Amino acid sequence: MFVLVWNAATLGYVRTPEQVEDTVNPAEHRWSMFAPEPRGTDGWYVVPGRLESGREVDAFHRGAVCWDPPSDEVLGFPSHRWLVYLLDLQRRGYETLRPAFAKYVCQRWNETHDDDLTNVSVYYVQQPTRLEGPEPTERVEITNRSCSTRNRGTT
Repeated sequence: MFVLVWNAATLGYVRTPEQVEDTVNPAEHRWSMFAPEPRGTDGWYVVPGRLESGREVDAFHRGAVCWDPPSDEVLGFPSHRWLVYLLDLQRRGYETLRPAFAKYVCQRWNETHDDDLTNVSVYYVQQPTRLEGPEPTERVEITNRSCSTRNRGTT
């Protein structure tokens, strides 16, 4: 009810009671979502893999290798858990997750394609958040793996 009255008051449809005006300061803005300070970098993953045929593909995104920033649609994650997992993957202290991710990428590709992956490298492309000028990127290889095609279909 409070939100409804507050929105109506903001639009000028009703006058708020004195008590509401005293408890809520409309000029107050909080940025606690970004506290204690906003993130200084953003980034995305590029997972180039070499196929038996010699071609190179982005094995995670199942397309051509592209180092440019992806569109918002491409950044869509299957779930919130995937988002958290991928954010952790590139952080210090989570190095043990990296080989398993590369193994997953190899297995997923090789189970669904005839031209098997022979190896993959996982890169996190970092882009500092800057207010002025172009934002340079830095490619950070976080792991690489040889993809064994023996024992296909087993984990």
